[in-house]
Amino acid sequence: MPQSGAFSEFLDAIEHGYILPGTTLLVESLDRLSREKVGEAIERLKLILNHGIDVITLCDNTVYNIDSLNEPYSLIKAILIAQRANEESEIKSSRVKLSWKKKRQDALESGTIMTASCPRWLSLDDKRTAFVPDPDRVKTIELIFKLRMERRSLNAIAKYLNDHAVKNFSGKESAWGLL
Repeated sequence: MPQSGAFSEFLDAIEHGYILPGTTLLVESLDRLSREKVGEAIERLKLILNHGIDVITLCDNTVYNIDSLNEPYSLIKAILIAQRANEESEIKSSRVKLSWKKKRQDALESGTIMTASCPRWLSLDDKRTAFVPDPDRVKTIELIFKLRMERRSLNAIAKYLNDHAVKNFSGKESAWGLL
């Protein structure tokens, strides 16, 4: 089960014993635990419950615990919720794919660019057919490359840009820095 994010960290904490048995996990609905296929979603629920963690769903005040796995009604309910979550996820995924496919097709037919997302020194022209360089921003990019070729560190480049009141791409002076 590849996972990422805060919930993945929570599961790791359970498996490493940082979350103690007797802890209760509150979730809006069981479908918040996983959008995976039913078997994987139930395995994830079992992993939590087998470590002595109770799960309470706020939408219907259902308590799932280690004993719930042996109650047919609770198990069937969990399976149905997991099935619904997976189906909803598949539908959303299919809609997004279809939407991007349509955007690509429309762009091909019209000769327009699908998205205005581009490097900050470019912008989309009014006809949406080409990216146009912003001359001031291009000069800034060239300056950054020149300073870097002089082996200046990123911090030194940011300081130089701030000291020389070079506007960043949000239009602010002295606002260069590192994230």
